[in-house]
Amino acid sequence: MTVYEYASYHADAELTNSVIARIERVQSLLTKMTDELSEIAVDFEGGDGDIVLTVNYEGQLTSLTLAEGSTSRYTHEGFQDLYNNTLHAAVAAATAEAAALTGAEDEEALNAALAALADPDSDIWTSDVP
Repeated sequence: MTVYEYASYHADAELTNSVIARIERVQSLLTKMTDELSEIAVDFEGGDGDIVLTVNYEGQLTSLTLAEGSTSRYTHEGFQDLYNNTLHAAVAAATAEAAALTGAEDEEALNAALAALADPDSDIWTSDVP
């Protein structure tokens, strides 16, 4: 098979390999972050153990346990408040844990990270980034 090389072939091949390496690094970092996020499970207890629930990093309820007799110790409004307050506290804790892991505590930090990904001259693309 004959290979025809044009004037900037080697420079283009080097650039292509560089882009592939960057994409692989980003993919590796995103895979690691996704794995770590999926391990987040926050357990929270309300009403001295009357309600125990677990939420994941997205704030989704994954487990709910009610102590025996807990539904009869509260009025329906009291139980609703207990459940909602416990769930809100658990979601806040899970959100904070996920934000600490990703380093994106707020929208501004996330936007800055996305801008860095889009900028080929950003420090995240240097070869000494893991």
